[in-house]
Amino acid sequence: MLYTNNLEDLGCDVSVYSDLHKDCYGYRPRNIAFESVEAFNAEFDYLANVVLPEVMAKERAAEAESAARLEEAIARVMATVQGCTRAHAIELLADAEGCNGDLRYFEWTQGVASGYVTGRPM
Repeated sequence: MLYTNNLEDLGCDVSVYSDLHKDCYGYRPRNIAFESVEAFNAEFDYLANVVLPEVMAKERAAEAESAARLEEAIARVMATVQGCTRAHAIELLADAEGCNGDLRYFEWTQGVASGYVTGRPM
């Protein structure tokens, strides 16, 4: 069995594996151990080429649904408040969420992609 230190000594980038695992499953792996370098590489490739693309596709779909809901809310505010611009509607919605003018935080509360409202992705 090869553990973290052994894997690193054999040229395996365990910290990148840990980051990749977190991106895929939402938590870092504990007690990383593999039967061989080949097993490590196979798991790394599986995470990078199968699991992560699936996770990213689900995230994009969820962000698209959130963006549609946000656009509906913006349209409702603009229809309700006379002379309301899109920017002002966003400010009103962000204020209602308690974002204190932090539009990046507002994006997060709404579940939309970073930069959707601000135009400046992180």
